[in-house]
Amino acid sequence: MKRRKRFLAAIMAAVMSMTLAACGGGASTSGGTTAAGSTEASTTKAAADSKATAEGGKTVITLWHAMGGVNGEATEALVKAFNESQNEIELKSEYQGTYDDLITKLKAAMQSGNMPDVCQMYDIGTKFMTDSGYAIPVQDMFASTNFDPSTVMNIITSYYTVDGKQMSMPFNVSTPMLYYNKDVFKAAGLDPNTPPKTFDEVLEFSKKIVESKAAPVGYAQAIYG
Repeated sequence: MKRRKRFLAAIMAAVMSMTLAACGGGASTSGGTTAAGSTEASTTKAAADSKATAEGGKTVITLWHAMGGVNGEATEALVKAFNESQNEIELKSEYQGTYDDLITKLKAAMQSGNMPDVCQMYDIGTKFMTDSGYAIPVQDMFASTNFDPSTVMNIITSYYTVDGKQMSMPFNVSTPMLYYNKDVFKAAGLDPNTPPKTFDEVLEFSKKIVESKAAPVGYAQAIYG
């Protein structure tokens, strides 16, 4: 049977408060979340004790993430700031590659029992984490950490809520951007200074672009998520 490993509420309060302004790091344009993890019962007590102590008897928490480049630097800055803010917990961050790399490694870790305490997961992995039975819903920790869920926009948290319960905390939420070619708009007889404001207008403008032969296609979008 699986057993859940609950760690100190303080680290969850810290991780739940982390927010990156920009998206990225993974192969997907989807935003990431952080979720509390648990370990297999096969994890030995000796291994657990070894993991739980570091220099000065601090509790060690392992965070897996997929933030590379500038976002990776921002993540490391947050980790460093947290570690320096107190002397009870040592947060160890481990970069795992892209979002796809991370979920692949996480699945392997689930088999071996060598799970991280906290991991970042892209939004399309929310249901997988929920069904896996390895994640503790962050909503279960709101009371013990005095976290006010109203401080995060509902439109964001709803994306990571399953069956009425918030499973994870938004960490870096991507914002879709629309780019359009003004030269193509001109060639299609459209106002280059008036981009579409709705999906209906995107469809309407795209048809005009294709019908006027201003471009082979009128609209393209990544459908990864």
